[in-house]
Amino acid sequence: MRLSTLVIVITFAVFIFPDLVLGEYRAYELRITNTSTGDTRTVVSTLDNLQYPGYYPLQASEVIQYVDSWMCYGNTSQFRPICPKPAVSLMPQPPTTVQKASATP
Repeated sequence: MRLSTLVIVITFAVFIFPDLVLGEYRAYELRITNTSTGDTRTVVSTLDNLQYPGYYPLQASEVIQYVDSWMCYGNTSQFRPICPKPAVSLMPQPPTTVQKASATP
């Protein structure tokens, strides 16, 4: 009895306060190239390069490439726009120079 009441209260709260419900999703930057004309367009989508052609058919002469992806956080309901690409990479970058080891014995 108490568990079902708790479930009802939580369900009711989710519908009354939808902004409190958080989520996350991945955004993909895709490059679509027309091989016959050389025209290229960039698309930002929540669909990856394998899913995108299933929802948005490409022409026979078009190829799709994965360019980049990033995480978006928060409520994505009611057709909110995809979050912008972060300005900096969150992945650690390897050092660009190698430091010489000290020659002390």
